Amino acid sequence: MGFFYHQKQQAQIKSRKHFIIGSYFNTSLLCPAIKKLQNEPKLLAIVTKYLDAQAVHQGNLMW
Repeated sequence: MGFFYHQKQQAQIKSRKHFIIGSYFNTSLLCPAIKKLQNEPKLLAIVTKYLDAQAVHQGNLMW
C-alpha cells in the first residue's frame, strides 16, 4: 500500500491503522547521491573484503 507522505492521513484512515514507520523503496531512482553511493568502488571493495566474496548491489531501502 504505497503512498506519498502528504497522503499519510488518508492512508491511515483507509487502513484503520496509525503508521509510526515508513519505508522508501528504489531510492536511487529519485536521488543521484544514493545512486552514486550504490556503485561506489571504495564501498564495494570494503564489503568484498569483509565478506570475502564479490560484493553485488541488491537494492536500496531508506527508513
